[in-house]
Amino acid sequence: MYRTDPSKSDYFIINSTKILRRFIPDLYWMTVFGKPYIELFGKERLLSAPAPFVKEISEDVISIMLSENPWDILDDYNAVNSVRQAVKQHLNNNAFYDPKAIPEHLYNVPDFKLQTYSQSFKRV
Repeated sequence: MYRTDPSKSDYFIINSTKILRRFIPDLYWMTVFGKPYIELFGKERLLSAPAPFVKEISEDVISIMLSENPWDILDDYNAVNSVRQAVKQHLNNNAFYDPKAIPEHLYNVPDFKLQTYSQSFKRV
């Protein structure tokens, strides 16, 4: 359902809060992890991911790039996918969507502490 292989004709990416509360659909060419994922995986584990480019953007934001060029996903899919699988294994494969898992499978996901719309804005 959440295919990330652009060589397939039914290639598409869907991310929403509803999905992310259940699992991470996949790692993309560049994936940015915020505080809930840093707490889930651990900062050191994220920073030591076996990817060519891993950067701590701020205290609560880490980015992982699977290759130098975004076009590599089309030009050398197998190499990028190999890095993707290694990073997923390094982080925790049970956090990422598995098409072979039963629909009721429980993945490791962060405990999101999301505010409702009305809580985010205060009257002045």
